[in-house]
Amino acid sequence: MGYSTGTWSAKKIVALSASANTFPVCRGLNVGTGGTATIMDADGNTITDYILSAGYNPVQIQKLTALGTAANVWALY
Repeated sequence: MGYSTGTWSAKKIVALSASANTFPVCRGLNVGTGGTATIMDADGNTITDYILSAGYNPVQIQKLTALGTAANVWALY
């Protein structure tokens, strides 16, 4: 089974690091090492210990406040 090149294909991929800065809301996250992180979702809610699986995570966020045990996180646009 291959990946779709339709509406969910990434046009741009940006490496994320934990920061106090917001960025444009992404379409999803690609995570190298699954674990936890503190994020701000598209609605502005801060979620602590959000579980990210290794691979594609269809979650829209506007800030990666802190990395817990997750690593190598990329925003998909």
